[in-house]
Amino acid sequence: MPRASAAPTILKAAQACLTEGGGAFEMRDVTDRAGVAEGLVYHYFKSKAGLLRAIVDDFYTRYAAVVNRETDGAEPWLTREEARMRDAVKFLYDDPMARIILGGMNRLPEAAQAEMAQRR
Repeated sequence: MPRASAAPTILKAAQACLTEGGGAFEMRDVTDRAGVAEGLVYHYFKSKAGLLRAIVDDFYTRYAAVVNRETDGAEPWLTREEARMRDAVKFLYDDPMARIILGGMNRLPEAAQAEMAQRR
């Protein structure tokens, strides 16, 4: 039976460490939380910057799923857009990574690069 990738576990651990650390984390904290060797983090993400990019990309992928969700078109445009905006704001309030990514992590060069790539 093939082994599942440890990347999602590492990503979740890094997100938790970022949230607890107010936007900062140490790789040792991530590996301890994920229960993996540090080399495995580098295997999947290549560097701390790569892990930060993956965190930013994951956040924007989840955000895009809320904002760009498919609708059946049966509701009037205004009703659909009000619901979409409500859901987008709820996502931003509820997701702990929103405060980190939108609230200052983008000052880190690695995070800023990932965010710029998402905007393109």
